[in-house]
Amino acid sequence: MPALGVEIARPRQIMLYVLPEFTLTELAAVLDIFRCANTVTNRELYTWTIMSTTDGNVRSTAGVGVEACDFSKVSKPPDLMVFLGGEACRSQASPLKTAVHWLRCRRTEVILLSDAVASIVSTGIFGAEAVSAHWQELSALNMELVDTPIEDTLFSETGRLLTSSGYVATFDVFLHILRRHHGSSLATLVADILVKGEIRQQQTKQRQALRDRLGIDDLRVLEAVEIMEQYEGHDFKIGDVTQEVNICSRQLERLFRKYFDESPMRYYSRIKLEKAKTLIEQTGLPISEISLACGFSSLSNFNRSFRSRFRETPTQIRTKKLAERKTSEGVFEKRTDSELYECAGGFTSLNPSA
Repeated sequence: MPALGVEIARPRQIMLYVLPEFTLTELAAVLDIFRCANTVTNRELYTWTIMSTTDGNVRSTAGVGVEACDFSKVSKPPDLMVFLGGEACRSQASPLKTAVHWLRCRRTEVILLSDAVASIVSTGIFGAEAVSAHWQELSALNMELVDTPIEDTLFSETGRLLTSSGYVATFDVFLHILRRHHGSSLATLVADILVKGEIRQQQTKQRQALRDRLGIDDLRVLEAVEIMEQYEGHDFKIGDVTQEVNICSRQLERLFRKYFDESPMRYYSRIKLEKAKTLIEQTGLPISEISLACGFSSLSNFNRSFRSRFRETPTQIRTKKLAERKTSEGVFEKRTDSELYECAGGFTSLNPSA
């Protein structure tokens, strides 16, 4: 394969910060893109180190572990710092915020993916800067009344800060970074080698079109489902949908039975319950408040419907999720505040105001 003539003064130094239960897809995307760029140019364009709060093995959600170095032992900031998503990010909001603030003050390029974005957005560190978070996090962040504008695009970029929904979108993010660093020709070649296909643009929506998600072409059904998904309130009536779609209730019932094997009201209830489950797992909001926000008239009705749908009560779901987070924190939960503060900054002389 011919090498591309890319001239560089020195390799860009990349650090990837992982916590227990990190997202393996994101790590693979970053490393494969930079590895491939080095290979096809026959140049060391990038070097990288995997970091965490301590030296040792860190396991991903897939059970695959990587060896990481202690972030607090680093003597100077890298050129590019990547915070990968993962369940443990939620318990590390304050340290992550400290690290991001310190790095940005030193003009380091910072990229946050999926859970890393959601975990610190409520701290107010982003101010009025728009950020991109994974679409499953949007309801939870809106419920928490976050002032920062949250977008459902693949990624958002402001200066040296880039936030992204993560997961497979990580490929698009780092091909975008590669294109900015070394031009479109190299980015396109790397995408071709990885069989990536089109490099999606920043403003691309995260989710597939409703037609593709449902595998349905009937515009009346698609419009009805879209109304249901976007509805906010407690007085939902099927009549509102039929009027908007210009269809009678009997015909709507027939279409939903045909495509979903359930009534329109049952389908709508399922949407509400899925949203409630997400809020229960991702926030600390009272269950009664979540019930109300998801359109249920009473807590008892909500609990009954929830248990029927998921075979567990809302309290059981939350307790299980909290236990999983406790486990994912592992050894980090016993560290002192000063130790966490030091690890978050990643440097032994950390001082965010410096």
